[in-house]
Amino acid sequence: MKIHIIGWSGITHSYSFAIETYFKGFLFEKDVEMYFTHCMTYNNTWKKSRLSFLDNLKSPLDTDVFDITFRMTYPYDYNPDPKSKLTIVFTTCEFMVIHNTNNQYFDLSTTNVYVLTPSIFSKQGLIRSFVPYNKIITIPHGIHIIDIKDSKQELRRKYKIPENSYVFFHNSSLTENKNPKYIFNGFNKLEHSNVILIIKGCDNIYSSKNIFDTYVKSLSMQIQKKIYYIGNDLTDTEMAELYTLSDCYLSPYIVEGFNIPVLEAMIYGLQVICTKKGPTDEFANAFFIDSVLFTGNEVEIINGIPIKKQVLLPDFKSMVTLMKTVITSPKKIDVSFYRNNYSENIINNILYKTFKNLLFKF
Repeated sequence: MKIHIIGWSGITHSYSFAIETYFKGFLFEKDVEMYFTHCMTYNNTWKKSRLSFLDNLKSPLDTDVFDITFRMTYPYDYNPDPKSKLTIVFTTCEFMVIHNTNNQYFDLSTTNVYVLTPSIFSKQGLIRSFVPYNKIITIPHGIHIIDIKDSKQELRRKYKIPENSYVFFHNSSLTENKNPKYIFNGFNKLEHSNVILIIKGCDNIYSSKNIFDTYVKSLSMQIQKKIYYIGNDLTDTEMAELYTLSDCYLSPYIVEGFNIPVLEAMIYGLQVICTKKGPTDEFANAFFIDSVLFTGNEVEIINGIPIKKQVLLPDFKSMVTLMKTVITSPKKIDVSFYRNNYSENIINNILYKTFKNLLFKF
């Protein structure tokens, strides 16, 4: 099976991490030959900041032909690759409709193009966007699991976090879809005196620190002292340590196609508070924030037809209540379930078998 992967290598973005966890296991399949093309990033200011196994793959020659071309890029491109039997395009529909595509018109029913998406929630958005049901592949993301030997207390000493505190954690760009307003305002509402909030931003490609400063400056100095910010890129091990030292992951998102950090939190045994009626319903054993799916007036034009965007509106009071509840009444998290079903090795194997079955039809 000869595969041409097109995407972003070593960028601090979910697409860059996800393409690695989808394909790393393919290195050990004897019948797989992988090639990689690093394409232009969505924002030309984004810079490569880490190494990737993708960098060691061959670059395709003009004469190469492939069984599968796999694209994980943005904007989306649904044109079939003329040198491949199959073209598979990774797509998420955060707004329940395809958002930002290079193709004004596309009809996947007449081409050898398939769409891979990580959630049923996103699949429903693809169907709203006229992607045929039989052209959609739904496979969740996998997580590269790192076993941390240090205890929670040892890690807190390492990161200078009070050892006896209750730690809420959030890991994102802090862009509007992550709903940072709720995170900071909700933390401000907690009456519990011994709580900490850790925010892991992404200063390398987003304005996370500026967003952080905008919200934090409106809080009292007493509350500000309880909030820790980390904006620089961390290693995989350091990220695993942050999850391990925390108690609860907080994600009152407005739009998501999957939400990888929620799955990471479950794998490391954290309590999770997240928005209800979104893609996290499919995998998270969480405290779900009461939410409604709202249809606004903004539209995407798909094949000449306007389709209204939909967003989730989590209830602020519901979130604050859950933040107070989780401290005293945590859920039991079956870490082994998540590790046995969502490790990158498991997901790699599912993806490999799916590709083989698709090629068998051709």
